[in-house]
Amino acid sequence: MRFCRSWLYCTLERDFYGFKINAGKRIRDSLKRTQITYIKRTAPVKYYDVLIPKTEIDCKRKVMDTDYLARLHQDSVELVATDPIQTITETGVKTQSGREIHWDAIMLANGLKTGQILHRLEVYGQGGISLNGYVRGLLQHTFRSLVLKLTTKQWKRHCDGAAQAYHGSCVSSFPNFFIMMGPNTAAGHLSVVFSTECQINFTLHFLRPVLKEEAMATAISVVPNAEKRDNA
Repeated sequence: MRFCRSWLYCTLERDFYGFKINAGKRIRDSLKRTQITYIKRTAPVKYYDVLIPKTEIDCKRKVMDTDYLARLHQDSVELVATDPIQTITETGVKTQSGREIHWDAIMLANGLKTGQILHRLEVYGQGGISLNGYVRGLLQHTFRSLVLKLTTKQWKRHCDGAAQAYHGSCVSSFPNFFIMMGPNTAAGHLSVVFSTECQINFTLHFLRPVLKEEAMATAISVVPNAEKRDNA
């Protein structure tokens, strides 16, 4: 298992050199040929135009095939890529062209905001700082001016709106707060397992002394200068 993991890591990490504009062209061309060949060997011909990317390879996140391409050959499976859903009906969906498709179940898998870490989860740090958004909610009118004065967007204020963290794990002004799969850790060319394991080890390195009461401090927080240097 360790050899298999090491082989996968080295093989996929090698693709990172393809991000270099000039020096990486040979790697990108090789990867593009390999993936187009795989798609044509696995998927139905009628879907080639939809499945084969028109963009430069690695401009979008890779899709690691788990046999879903082969499933497109089944009579019960259809890929609808050019006729978006307009309405959800009592019996299924109605597309933009007016076509009605009847289904027993519909899975809604959109609405993700990959640029906003911990989307929909409100996290507040020292001084009422909000990690991803402004304070919403049921507050008394007399406290609203105070809340608006204290509340600011940490990432909006310090990072031009882009999410970032020290080693992708901790943010200044948020003591004892560690993020798994934080900003810039989920690489599109490699499994998140390795980066998550690194983050867990990093977090435990700091939390163990606190949990075992071996440290003088009870709170851990990265200082802003170190956070900025790490993300420079």
